[in-house]
Amino acid sequence: MLSSDLGMIRLAVSAGRGTGGAVERNRARRRLREAVRVDLRDRSMMGAQDLVLVARQAILFATAPEIRASVSRSLDQVARDLSRDKR
Repeated sequence: MLSSDLGMIRLAVSAGRGTGGAVERNRARRRLREAVRVDLRDRSMMGAQDLVLVARQAILFATAPEIRASVSRSLDQVARDLSRDKR
């Protein structure tokens, strides 16, 4: 996570070869990107940030609600860290 001067949240999603073949890596990135898109739609407090997320193999077997819950917990932690840094 880095602060950005662009005034918006930018997202990079990575999935290494350990995640699987090209099809599995692409699926993992799509699933993670969609979960973040849904979660960030309701978050305006984060401000301009650059986020880098790494998909792990477990995402291929997780349900959509499990992925959304995990993303939500992670972004909650990021928001707490940001508020702590501003003090």
